[in-house]
Amino acid sequence: MSSTIRLRKYTLPWYNHLPAFALCGLLISSCMPFWESRVLPYPERTIVSNTLALKEKWTYRIKEVIDHPISYQGNLSYVRHGNTLTALNMETGNEVWTFESDRRIAPSPPELVVSDGVAAIYLYSPRSAYAEIEILDAITGKMKWKQSAYVVYSIAIGDGRIYVGAFQSVRAYDLNNGSLLWEMPQSLPSHTVINVYYDSNQVYVTLYNRIYVLDSKEGKVVKSFPHGGCKFYSISAGVIYCTVPDAINAIDGNDGTVQWRYGATPDLTYIPPSLVDGVLYFITKAGRLQSLDVQSRKKNWESTIVNPFSNVVVLKNKGYVISKDGMLHAFDLMNGIELGTITTAPRQLSTSQLGRPAIPSLIASVNTLVLTFGDSFVYALEDKSP
Repeated sequence: MSSTIRLRKYTLPWYNHLPAFALCGLLISSCMPFWESRVLPYPERTIVSNTLALKEKWTYRIKEVIDHPISYQGNLSYVRHGNTLTALNMETGNEVWTFESDRRIAPSPPELVVSDGVAAIYLYSPRSAYAEIEILDAITGKMKWKQSAYVVYSIAIGDGRIYVGAFQSVRAYDLNNGSLLWEMPQSLPSHTVINVYYDSNQVYVTLYNRIYVLDSKEGKVVKSFPHGGCKFYSISAGVIYCTVPDAINAIDGNDGTVQWRYGATPDLTYIPPSLVDGVLYFITKAGRLQSLDVQSRKKNWESTIVNPFSNVVVLKNKGYVISKDGMLHAFDLMNGIELGTITTAPRQLSTSQLGRPAIPSLIASVNTLVLTFGDSFVYALEDKSP
């Protein structure tokens, strides 16, 4: 049986744009907020077939393309869209709270980090360098504190602190009150992209071609070593898994040695690898999904799913991924064989306001799969199997 999820086209009459066009003609800089906050027209998306043991639970409609990953903590899922952050109950789909700002939530990482009972968002003004990091209570949506920032590249949370990789600095703030605890004692070059990660009471900082390991309490540099040109990272139990153009590397977080190297050609464009229960799932340049056991250092399988284009999640011993043609695929975790699909129409993903394909995303909790195909709907599907 097919089912239809209807989506109205949000278009404005041409004459509604006249005031904005006139204003833009007088002041070009005013165009940026107008175009950034525009609402795109969306086609109606229909579920035309469902061969999975998943039942539609609820849907939630938003007036903008959801082109960034959704997050969850406890029984709440968090959706970032435009200058708004919305928390939804994962069981009912009801809106729990909404946070709106007069500035934009950053259009690229780290737009949203949810962990340790808080939601950290990075806000900016398109026409200036002014920005803020705002920390919200993840349950109520109330602001706990905020901190001005210049350019922020990444945010990590752990051990009661929030770690911010910003322009020429790495800073740690108290998660409860926002007081500055320490700043990385190093003069950094201009326009340096600094990424920070937290794992087991240590902060990992990627800076140019090196990884710096800092003590999370005091910010002291414990060690540093080259990272070999890595792009995407996953860190677990002191091991750094990262992708380079021709391989997956596992780097020892203690001394920087490469524990092992798996020859592959991971796609370094949009989708980082997913590390789930000791298994690394990544998309190759050939458009295939591969599974790599990080303990045995061997490839488990390469799936026949064509053009996967999302993160991978696991729900009730099945894996799920979304492909570029708007299909949700389920696969066997042991051999990668496809178990079924949910096919949607139109058979393509939306285009984001950033001019690239809107990247779909998935989260899984208990018996519920929450996802977006990169359009303006959040979908929840339920697996009632034992």
